[in-house]
Amino acid sequence: MALRTNLFVVALALSLLGNVMVYSATSKEYGTHYLIMRFAHLVLGVVAFFVFKQVRYTAWRKISPWFYLVVVVSLALVLIPALGSEVGGSRRWFDLGPVSVQPAEFAKLAAILLLSCVVAREGPGSGLPVRPLLAVGLLFLLVVVEPDFGTSVVIAAGAAGVLWASELRTIDLLLAGGAALVALFGVMILEPYRRDRFLTFLDPWAVSDGSGYQIVQSMVAIKAGSFLGIGAGAGEGDVSVPEAQTDMIFALIGEELGLLGMVAVIGAFSFLTL
Repeated sequence: MALRTNLFVVALALSLLGNVMVYSATSKEYGTHYLIMRFAHLVLGVVAFFVFKQVRYTAWRKISPWFYLVVVVSLALVLIPALGSEVGGSRRWFDLGPVSVQPAEFAKLAAILLLSCVVAREGPGSGLPVRPLLAVGLLFLLVVVEPDFGTSVVIAAGAAGVLWASELRTIDLLLAGGAALVALFGVMILEPYRRDRFLTFLDPWAVSDGSGYQIVQSMVAIKAGSFLGIGAGAGEGDVSVPEAQTDMIFALIGEELGLLGMVAVIGAFSFLTL
């Protein structure tokens, strides 16, 4: 019980910190809009947590196939131009007026739920559950088609975590992991813009005025934060990091809270993971 409570408290603390950092990144342009919206999302998430906490774990075995089916259908429907909204060249969202729904986010849960329910019934030393893995692979492919390579990698990582925590044959896990890494690398290299992003990540300074600008600016912001940071709410001054409220929120944490803040965040995520 103590461990579960600690996990909840750490997750809640990370969510609150994230809201504060998003507010810091957006307050000058949008005021309290994103702060209120994100806190509404947080409250909804906490309520959902306590509701689903009452569901007996064995019930998920009946729920997971239907949840998976709904997610697959949603991922297919969002690709239809008349239904899915295209933003930045990707068709990932259903525009429902005041809110947007991204089926790929639910695909992460569907993959973990489906695979967990199957693996839990496998005995020690069992082989890989092929059909559930193919089902997860379908989620992966539908998300890649959107395209959303980042989320597809998260789906693959979630599935890998479930398998690694199981008692399946180690050699099967290692072979499957190797094959998955090769497949991910292939998917990344075959698409020019993904390949360019990877090469930019390896040496952002070579293209600091172009595709590497965001990464370079994030490193400059982290350096500006030094050990203790420049203070909460004081970021985005001399250093401008594009999309600091989304992709580069960690750079803002480094700038405002310094090395100590970054270590605390990494430590919190490590606690949740391990």
